[in-house]
Amino acid sequence: MTRDFKQPTTRLEDLFEYKKAVKGELNLALARKEAGIDPDSVELHLKARVDALYEQYKAELNLDDFYFFKTLEELERFLGAAGCFDQDLIRRTIAHENAHRAKAQELGYEVKGFGCFLALDEENKIRYHASTHFKNGHLMAREDFRAIALAPDDPSFTDLYG
Repeated sequence: MTRDFKQPTTRLEDLFEYKKAVKGELNLALARKEAGIDPDSVELHLKARVDALYEQYKAELNLDDFYFFKTLEELERFLGAAGCFDQDLIRRTIAHENAHRAKAQELGYEVKGFGCFLALDEENKIRYHASTHFKNGHLMAREDFRAIALAPDDPSFTDLYG
């Protein structure tokens, strides 16, 4: 089953600013956990910070522009059905997210699915940002997070920095 494609309203630069801010908080939480601070309090603080960031950015982020898929095949069908993305780009995206999935599973994390945020670039062209989502209920170790982020042969900007 393919979901209907909707014209996005989220701006790509706003999405990336939000993702960079969240990743900054995540990196801080990972460092606090490594420093021996109580993991439960680190996770509670992280959740509160991410919730506050969402409140800060929610006017710019249209959640109707976010799609979630249980499988990479569903994500691939959705992107193909949208009709505005290059097939080679879609193929590389699926391979990229599959590398994240494979590394996460190798490290013992369960993948719950794949996200796709549609957004408009500065020229109002539709772009997308795919992501892999985990079932793990606790903050993973920094080395695991880094290994998963760097698993693809071509890490994205958000894998590296944001």
